Order: sequence, then structure tokens, then C-alpha cells
Amino acid sequence: MAVAEPVGVRSQSEEAYARILERIVSLEMPPGSVVNEARLRDDLRIGRTPIREALQRLARENLVRSIPHRGTFVTDVNITDLARITEVRVVLEAHAARLAAEKLTTADREAILAGEGDHADDIMRRHVTGFEREIRKVLVER
Repeated sequence: MAVAEPVGVRSQSEEAYARILERIVSLEMPPGSVVNEARLRDDLRIGRTPIREALQRLARENLVRSIPHRGTFVTDVNITDLARITEVRVVLEAHAARLAAEKLTTADREAILAGEGDHADDIMRRHVTGFEREIRKVLVER
């Protein structure tokens, strides 16, 4: 039986993944740049193993590439692929937001409408993350 992870609690590996991904997406770590693990450890204040686990996950997602005896590099951006990915994300994110909104409780809706910023973000993140898990579950089962 699976135990639900408390909202807002992430492992160090997940935290490292999210923060490195943000740096890649925001171009703080530009395409083709060297990924400096020591600098990431210092900047993120996360240990070596979680950083490496995050980089392995990013490599599986083709966002970084490890070359033996040379290092790890941020993958170059292919404009055609980026355009296709953007098209798919627009559709999926809109659908995820709609499904998340449908699952909101009355208390959640009131908190969002009251403008409780951080709380509203947490509520939406919780519901969207659940939707993402469902998508992964369906894809793995196929």
C-alpha cells in the first residue's frame, strides 16, 4: 500500500532536481554550458548524492548530457523540438489546471478567492501534482 507524501515535503534529490531544472529552463545554465557539481552543491546547499541523482534524472529527460572523462553539459536546444514541446505543454497545462480546479474543495476555493497567495499556490500545486502522477501512472502502464 502506497503512503501519500505530505504536501510540500520533498527529498533532497527532488529539491535538487527542481532547482537545477529551474536554472536550465530560465537559461541561468545556458545550453552547452558545463554543469559544475561543486558549484551546485555550494549554491543549493545540497549534498553530492542528491545532486548526482538529480543530474541522472535530468539526463534521462535529455536536459543534460554526461560525457565520460569530460563532464556533464546542459543539452543544446533544438528550436523545432522546443516549439513542439511548447504546443503540447500549453494543452496539457490548461487541462491540468481545469482538472485541478474541478477537484478543489469549498475551503480551497475560498482561500484562493481570498487571495491567500502562498496557500493558493500550495493548493493548486497539490492538485496539479496529483494529476501529473496520474499521467505518469497511465504512461507506465502502457
